Amino acid sequence: MKTKKAVRRQWAVSEKLEIVQARQSGLTLDEVKSLYRVSGAVVSAWLEKCSPRRVNQRLQPPAPAACPPR
Repeated sequence: MKTKKAVRRQWAVSEKLEIVQARQSGLTLDEVKSLYRVSGAVVSAWLEKCSPRRVNQRLQPPAPAACPPR
């Protein structure tokens, strides 16, 4: 008998933002996990991607490449 494969959920950007905002508004990670049925690792990854530091890095133009030493 074949085993069933787990189906990965595809989250819309609006859903991700809602979950991140819920976590940032004060809900604990366990509350967010049980409320939205999402793993803690996924929530943590989304929080890292939405952190102000990461957003600012993405908005700034890349620094010019330095000449390699001779």
